[in-house]
Amino acid sequence: MKILRNICLTVLPFALFAAGFSAVGSGSAGATAPSVTVASIVSSPNQTNDTNGLEGISCSSVSSCMAVGSHYHGSSANQTLVESWDGANWSIVTSPNQGSNFNTLYGVSCFSPTSCTAVGTFNNGTFNQTLIESWDGANWSIVADTPNQPNGANVLYAVSCSSATSCTAVGNYYDTSASTPKTLIESWNGGSWSIVPSPSPGSSNNDLSGVSCTSSSNCTAVGYFTNSTDNTLVESWNGSEWVVVPSPNLGSSANQLIGVSCSSPTSCKAVGASYNTSNSNYETLAETWNGSEWVVVLSPSPSATNSNLLTGISCLSSSWCLAVGYDLQSNYFQTLIESWNGSVWSVVPNPSPTPDLGPSNLLLGVACASATSCSAAGYSYGTTAPSQTLIVAVQSSPFAPSGVAATPGNAQATVNWSASPGTVTSYTATATPGGARCTTWTTSCVITGLTNGSTYSVTVTASNAVGTSDSSDPVSVTLPIPATLAATGSDLMNPPWLAIALFGLGGGALLVSRRRKTQSRS
Repeated sequence: MKILRNICLTVLPFALFAAGFSAVGSGSAGATAPSVTVASIVSSPNQTNDTNGLEGISCSSVSSCMAVGSHYHGSSANQTLVESWDGANWSIVTSPNQGSNFNTLYGVSCFSPTSCTAVGTFNNGTFNQTLIESWDGANWSIVADTPNQPNGANVLYAVSCSSATSCTAVGNYYDTSASTPKTLIESWNGGSWSIVPSPSPGSSNNDLSGVSCTSSSNCTAVGYFTNSTDNTLVESWNGSEWVVVPSPNLGSSANQLIGVSCSSPTSCKAVGASYNTSNSNYETLAETWNGSEWVVVLSPSPSATNSNLLTGISCLSSSWCLAVGYDLQSNYFQTLIESWNGSVWSVVPNPSPTPDLGPSNLLLGVACASATSCSAAGYSYGTTAPSQTLIVAVQSSPFAPSGVAATPGNAQATVNWSASPGTVTSYTATATPGGARCTTWTTSCVITGLTNGSTYSVTVTASNAVGTSDSSDPVSVTLPIPATLAATGSDLMNPPWLAIALFGLGGGALLVSRRRKTQSRS
């Protein structure tokens, strides 16, 4: 039983269009995570009078994103839906369909603003078949002759491109000889798509719903397989073959992984849901890969008496990830956003609703273009109105700066640091004690007004429109006592600073008389 998709099929009107296939969404020290993260709903277009929904999203920069899904009108079949973000607005981009039957896109991966690949399925009149479309910076086009396993349904749910010539797509197909769904993995080599053999350990179900590739020789795919119950499924690509990697489950009941994101070959995070038999509800499931094993990491489930699911994830590093999904609150689904700071998962407050959205709101995919800018896609629906696209912007304060160094000077310290990732509008360096500081938009400034001979602890913060970061790791700097200025002759006996001191003690006349004696001898 597929957790996310079965819930959609029985509850959500948008997923009823799937005709047998329901919807699936796709630092260093001192810089662990943002201190403030906020979510807000962004206006997104819809095909007029149609039921609309977005399933997957990918961003190649903060000003270039693609979101994919489908729209449905009246008695006609689903048709593909693609929307594009230009840094200011979301707009519908024309996307092709294979015939007039059912067409939908579930996942998308953009390597650059001019290179994106979207995957899904279409119905050829007999079976659902794989659908792959390509973006060249100007137009979406259908990739011809994409492969399918014979004599049954084929669908692709997610895709990951590590370059313009290397993509991997995952899903499942129905094996008629075994009467069971099996995993489906396809690979793009820059010239054509081909099916790559992949394990199917389950006796009754095998499905891959998420994939993340760090290179052409390193990919991780996640999903589930069923024997007596649903179990998490993780498969790994080493450049020559796909193999099953052991992955844990919570309890003895159903567990499924839905999304995965790898920031490096030794750091991956996967999310999904696990069935809790004590309260008969699904709870969020999060797992992490440390390069040698997968382990479960505790993740919040805000709805204590109803279901909670995480459906998509995007990681920029081992210490910063954003996961999205939904939970059931007061008989309505609500968006669920959680952030990872390298140690714990925590819930990000839901965005404030807008009048045009229905009471139920779900997020299925997420993409982070930078450490301070992520976008999540899904859909909203009401009791009578058709579902509408939903896009949520998740913005964060900067990471704490790293690499801070302070160089002492005369009553001042020059401070340098490494730039924080993401959007930063200013930096502030502060010396303690005293609180003297300097502010700049570059990565260096000079703190003045310090006392020579004193030791200070210096920290740096970064700020943007969302908020201010935590302080960097402190560095210590000691200002020297000024050395005696170099001099020659009798001036060695009477340095300038001594003249000032003696004059203040009433010794001005004595100093002057000594100089006069020296002058008279010359």
